[in-house]
Amino acid sequence: MPLELRDTRMGVSLCWDAMHPEVMRAFAANGADSFANLSRDEWYGDSIAARQQLQAVALRAIENRRFIARPTSGGFTTMIDAHGRIGETGTYGEADIVYADLYTSTTLTPYQQIGDVFPWVAGAGALIWPYWVGRRSKRHSTQADPHGPESDAA
Repeated sequence: MPLELRDTRMGVSLCWDAMHPEVMRAFAANGADSFANLSRDEWYGDSIAARQQLQAVALRAIENRRFIARPTSGGFTTMIDAHGRIGETGTYGEADIVYADLYTSTTLTPYQQIGDVFPWVAGAGALIWPYWVGRRSKRHSTQADPHGPESDAA
């Protein structure tokens, strides 16, 4: 259920919840016109994991065409626009304040409508395709060519 703040209905996720597209998609389906992802990244240390998590959150913005405010306690505090562009970002490992505009959207994206149907269909096709091609080529190779070298018509 979105959190209502003035004229905004914000879907609020905590840290790792943003790694699950179905969570953010459910927020949008319930009327969220923007998102917030409260996170704590500094425990990742110097590893690339904090940057990867930030990129995954940017993907949620693209999938749902929603701005995401991402306040952290010592991580990558930033605003991500509806196209996944990461705005001004605070210093990693420090408590910073980042000022940015938050725009709302109620756009209904194809991903919100069908979810992960396309990847599942593509995956099924990738599994079925070799079998289908193999059967088809086997069928064609067993049929004799009437104009081939073994034909009496030559």
